[in-house]
Amino acid sequence: MFTKRKLLLAVGLLVCGMPDVWSQCGDTLSTASHAKLYPQSYPPSYPGGEKALQKFIKKNLAYPSLLGQIEGEGECVMHFTVETDGTITNITATDCRVIHYNIDVFGRYTSEQQAVMLKDCAKSMAKEGFRIVRKMKKWHPAISNNVPQRLEYALPLRFSMNYVDD
Repeated sequence: MFTKRKLLLAVGLLVCGMPDVWSQCGDTLSTASHAKLYPQSYPPSYPGGEKALQKFIKKNLAYPSLLGQIEGEGECVMHFTVETDGTITNITATDCRVIHYNIDVFGRYTSEQQAVMLKDCAKSMAKEGFRIVRKMKKWHPAISNNVPQRLEYALPLRFSMNYVDD
């Protein structure tokens, strides 16, 4: 029996909840409803499980220096496809944005500089997300009725100064 579960990443530079959804062919189902429809189905998983994924991200995720200049925090969602052989393809980044910054530091810049800085911070988080996902080893593919399936996966990343190791 497949049970509903959530992955909570609270590591180094990453503190973010994993979404409880995964999709195939554009259809998104919660894992709970998916289990009722397809009892022999499992989502893709990182080798070693959730803790191994946390460890990998903690070890490899770098806090973007531009984000550090404004003492900011940000988030970005990485989407990728886990192929039937476990390789990762079709990497994209969405919702990359600064969610918090030091107003005293940020206020020293003109409004034009602030707009450029926010855009550049989003780009740097997306770039770091791409680097991390490309660096991952092969995943275990999704399984449906004992057959590997190609499936999209969403990995939210959160960048925070509070978790930087000196």
